[in-house]
Amino acid sequence: MFKGTVINERIQAAVPSVVRGRLLEIDPDGTLIVIGDAADRKQYYCDYLWVDRAASAPLIPGCQVLFVPPQDGSDRGCVLGVVGRYVRVTEENHSTQERVRSSSETPRERVIEIAADEKLTLQCGESSIVLSGDGSVIIRGTRIVSRSKGINRIKGAAVQIN
Repeated sequence: MFKGTVINERIQAAVPSVVRGRLLEIDPDGTLIVIGDAADRKQYYCDYLWVDRAASAPLIPGCQVLFVPPQDGSDRGCVLGVVGRYVRVTEENHSTQERVRSSSETPRERVIEIAADEKLTLQCGESSIVLSGDGSVIIRGTRIVSRSKGINRIKGAAVQIN
């Protein structure tokens, strides 16, 4: 064996492998549960490498990530970031919604599902949307606008306006 080959093998053994995977879920304690790519379908428990919170794409279950699996007997790997097309952050697209769209690979992954058995509330300032398990939906706000390019319908057993 040549001396150069031995050095290359030592370097390869010392450098951890970076793997593509998919984020399955985020535990309440912040642990990321990642599944490896097609060749490696194992689940890994990972931490997250914080580089710049403002510029980072949000971690959403289902998104593709690059991660380093646990090394040398460690029980945790490390997610390095979200894989997706780069979007330059500007004043116009600074919202999380724009960054969520840019981090997805296929239209199927652009769906975000949030589920609750009894009640789900989305609130921002004085506005809110409340979804209840019994099927009722309550929308509150200081100003509510409904726009449609087609027919804008209000349907119900009875409709009361004012």
